[in-house]
Amino acid sequence: MATSFACARDLASAIDTRLLGSYDGAGAWRIFLSELGNAEEQLYVEMHEGMHHELQASTGWGLVSAMASELANCGFRATPLRALFARMVETSRGAHEMFATAISSFVVGEHRARELLADNTVYWDYLRQAGGLVPLDQAPTSRFHQAAVTAVLRVAMSPASALRLLDIGFSRLDARDLDEEQNTPESRIQAYRGALSTLRWDSLFDEIASAHPGQVDGPWDDASMDPMPDEDSDAFQSRRAFEEEVLLPACYRHVEQTLNAAGLPTIPFGDQANLANTVKDAVASVKPELAARLRLVTERRPVSDDGLEYDRQQLVLRDRLPAIVRSYTGSPADRDFLAWDGRSGPTMLGVWISSQAARKQWAFERDDAAALPNPIRALVQVGTDRATASDLVVLATLGPEGPRQIQDSLGESTPLVVVTTHSSLVDTALASELRSVEPVFTLMDLPVAHHVALWIAQGLDVRMAASTLEGTATELWLLAFTIAEAPAFIFLSIGGAVGVSMLIERLRRAHGEALNIDPAVLQAHAAGINLAVAKILAAWHVLDQDGTEKHLGEP
Repeated sequence: MATSFACARDLASAIDTRLLGSYDGAGAWRIFLSELGNAEEQLYVEMHEGMHHELQASTGWGLVSAMASELANCGFRATPLRALFARMVETSRGAHEMFATAISSFVVGEHRARELLADNTVYWDYLRQAGGLVPLDQAPTSRFHQAAVTAVLRVAMSPASALRLLDIGFSRLDARDLDEEQNTPESRIQAYRGALSTLRWDSLFDEIASAHPGQVDGPWDDASMDPMPDEDSDAFQSRRAFEEEVLLPACYRHVEQTLNAAGLPTIPFGDQANLANTVKDAVASVKPELAARLRLVTERRPVSDDGLEYDRQQLVLRDRLPAIVRSYTGSPADRDFLAWDGRSGPTMLGVWISSQAARKQWAFERDDAAALPNPIRALVQVGTDRATASDLVVLATLGPEGPRQIQDSLGESTPLVVVTTHSSLVDTALASELRSVEPVFTLMDLPVAHHVALWIAQGLDVRMAASTLEGTATELWLLAFTIAEAPAFIFLSIGGAVGVSMLIERLRRAHGEALNIDPAVLQAHAAGINLAVAKILAAWHVLDQDGTEKHLGEP
């Protein structure tokens, strides 16, 4: 995944050390867990990268540049559209980084955000610049100030020039179409700053406060308030309605009028649906199959809704571990090496997965990769390369024996933890083979919300339970699903705190009582789930919902 917006500890970090997060500018982002120090830093980076996508997917400039990248990735006019994408990213980088830094700071609390950024001069400056877009002393509360900052940056990314680019069409667009363009996010921020001295935010805020006095002195004016109130409460719904229907539109139009007067016209606040449909039509005219699978935001949605699309997030646990492939002999030495020691004695990790899923997680030598069977049936161990003292994965491939036969050969004293992936179950023969043993722990590497909706639409009895994962420096959450009609499989989704909490809320809102929340899903197989999760976290490279990385936009 190419990196267009990179989040690092400081400017030198992008060169000297690993990134904390990265967004590709089109629809996917990565969080590098091994580089994060604690759960609070993880929350900040998860929000930061998600906000890059939210801004890109909901504004004119962002959508045109994202679609240029998507089309190039599909092989359509790859060279000119990649060049166009790069130019559009560069002219919007300041707006993007200010938006992502500021909004994620609003979520964790601005005071705490400044502490987290204390040693990061680059992103501290983005936060400073964003806050300075609206004079703090003109805002009655921090909530008004935050809404105004958000509006400025949204307007900056919504030039009417994006519609001109769509009129040219992706069949002809290239970077030269920006040579004379004055209405870019970069130029719009400059023009806004030039008008700031005469732009009276306090007059707008006074007008809004007079019409809605209860929203000025109401709760939640402190952005760092914890815990936040129940989202189903009347008070919270009143606050949300005020922000979405009154405060944000008024702030947006205030900035829009200023830039229109400077000769930099803006896509109006209420035109999100028209914009999304125009973008989709422009893509459909050159690549109908891409347009058919696009999920474009057609209305402004609150952060807690699914507009952020956290199913696009990838959690990178580590670099791909090098993998060695050999045959399982069943000898005592082989069994001793492949056993994982635990509190309750030795266990074995058996994977029944597609070769594509394996290549996504581990780095195979060229000859091994070419010779991999599909699907792979193997016992897996994480060992140490004696020559380099680095970690590696050993796959001891099995014969035609199924997991039941392997478990019988190991005996009851060495339980076999059977792991597959959701994408691997596309192989119906493999899925049938796995039904011979129970439980089978299935790592969900396909869009979770999409498949839960499919299960429920089929009338299946779907049960879910959630838990935080202990013993990790960062904050990971686990969702477990069972389907009564397929009792052999326990589906596991592991993600970051932000992504999983939003997924839970999305599922709860979409399905209500049709999705049974049942702690027994975790309790019934607690020991096995703990073993499966521990082994996945020890050996895997990345956790996501993108299958074998064919395309993040595919259903």
